[in-house]
Amino acid sequence: FPPLPMAALEREGGGMAARVVAPISSPRLAKCSPSGEFLAAARKQSLQVIDLESSSVYLDGRCQHPVESIFWADDSDLVMACQYKHATIQVFSVRQPDWRCRIVEGVAGIIQCIWGPDSRHILSSSDFGIQLCVWSLVSQTEEPSLVVKKPKDMGNCAAFDPAGSMLAVATRHECKDTIHVYSTSNWEQVAEFGTDTLDLASLSWGADSRSMVVCDSCLRYGLLVYSPVGQLVHRYVAYENALGIRGVSFSPARDRLAICSCDQLVRLMRPQAWNVELVLNHETSNVATLASLGTRAMHETPTGQLLPMTSYPHADLPTLTPDMSKTPPRVGVSMVAWSARGDFMATKNESMPCVLWIWSVNDGKLQSLVVTQHPLRSANWSPTSDRLVFATGTEKVFIWHDREVASVLSLSEQVECKQALSVRWTPSGDHVIVAGPDMVVLLGTTGSRGRGAQEVKEEGAVDGQGGGGEGAASSPDTKHK
Repeated sequence: FPPLPMAALEREGGGMAARVVAPISSPRLAKCSPSGEFLAAARKQSLQVIDLESSSVYLDGRCQHPVESIFWADDSDLVMACQYKHATIQVFSVRQPDWRCRIVEGVAGIIQCIWGPDSRHILSSSDFGIQLCVWSLVSQTEEPSLVVKKPKDMGNCAAFDPAGSMLAVATRHECKDTIHVYSTSNWEQVAEFGTDTLDLASLSWGADSRSMVVCDSCLRYGLLVYSPVGQLVHRYVAYENALGIRGVSFSPARDRLAICSCDQLVRLMRPQAWNVELVLNHETSNVATLASLGTRAMHETPTGQLLPMTSYPHADLPTLTPDMSKTPPRVGVSMVAWSARGDFMATKNESMPCVLWIWSVNDGKLQSLVVTQHPLRSANWSPTSDRLVFATGTEKVFIWHDREVASVLSLSEQVECKQALSVRWTPSGDHVIVAGPDMVVLLGTTGSRGRGAQEVKEEGAVDGQGGGGEGAASSPDTKHK
């Protein structure tokens, strides 16, 4: 497909075309490389790397067990296939197809994996908080470079600083939280300090590697800022005796911090002084009130069209009463998505799961509001423009641009995909990758299929440049623990 020009988004449908790229076992088993050149897709024990320009299979890898997650390294060369149930990680190289690496954790198991910023180290964590391991793909030893005992959830409580020179890991022992800081040059500990938290929930670095943002348990509102050596720089508590923070998110330039709370507010904080400059309120539910503030509200009709809500000036937004018996209860703002330049923000409030809020961050104004027939499932901003693609788990894919929902595409009219469960722009911003329950679909404007296109078979029978099999490894083939 050629790129998506703005002219193609001026009318419903926009001349957009959908094409099946590869079969998958789950929506999370389709990932585009950071360079935007390749798409990795997994189905059962097959991992295919597809050239998005030609649609040909560049690498066809076979795993020992069914793949449950895939992750690209930042260099867009290595792709990791995680097989959690069998405590196994397999790594494939796009540019060296014969190179293979396999990591077997053993009885401790594996439940999470992430890449290090140098694309040559892998972090894995075990179930029940047993240990976190750092594995090197270039060392001659089969033992991990670092083992951290009793870590908290690695997805939220382990983070590299922006320079990639330090790794911070939160651990919990005897009901006390501790942060350990390691140098990535030799994986030696450079700092260790306790935190004043009830149960540390998340950890992230500031923009200059001189501060760490720590969020307390959702049972108690607390945001703490520490220096890398453990000095408490700032403490922020918006309220007490109620459910607290659901999550935090830095803007792309890391000059703003969005704090999502259970009180249906998003507080925007400036990291320079750690003061709150804007508060985005998600409690207003009356359409007339929103219209008086200059907000453009649109709603999806039962037939899938998006129309202005001017015909319903006194209507209220659909609101749910949260079930407080669930742990944790689904209340507050659960999603924040920043635009590429940090000028806009898309949010979702769990009390109104069918409403997409789009804010202008510079003045705190609610620019647009979209009411859909089904709860929002996925939303992603273009990396090159202020275009937002979102989906609700149906056959419809929506694209918002400049206060307008300019394009609505029905996937079932062109391909046999009736559920868009995940949507993401390619890094170039030219195409949209849609993941359904069992297939990956590429969206683009109507045009050429590209040179050298060929069909991708379900079991990976198409041979690309990469060949199959384990092959001969140029570095240690297997790491065991």
